[in-house]
Amino acid sequence: QIKNNYDVPWFKSGENGSGVFNGDIGTLTRIDRANDIINVKFDDKEAMYSVENVKELELAYAMTVHKSQGSEFDCVVMNVANVPPKLAYRNLFYTALTRAKKLLVLVGNEQSIKAMVDNDKKSRRYSALRYFIENDDDLPLFN
Repeated sequence: QIKNNYDVPWFKSGENGSGVFNGDIGTLTRIDRANDIINVKFDDKEAMYSVENVKELELAYAMTVHKSQGSEFDCVVMNVANVPPKLAYRNLFYTALTRAKKLLVLVGNEQSIKAMVDNDKKSRRYSALRYFIENDDDLPLFN
């Protein structure tokens, strides 16, 4: 699903509703050629797409570790060859590993894996958020 679709109908165990959201990952379960409708299963609900709306779907052969957070997959294939230094962190590696339920395939070499496991540094984020929280009494959040 590549964009929010608040009006796409869905159903699950006797319930009906609408709303499929950007980033939802599903599996094609049925093609109804007679009515030009396809069904896509998203976690615990199934959505119905008309032929006109199929263009709103995008194949998900691969995704980033960040995108996979909160999801699990039977098989995960992770490329650990030539990982950019800004991404070669233990916590990112751990997140990727824990997405696999049954099978994990690491593509790369032992050196790359060892470098990621040994790198427990965290990247710092530079923003003014801390300053505003500590120094601004007029933030609507705290009124």
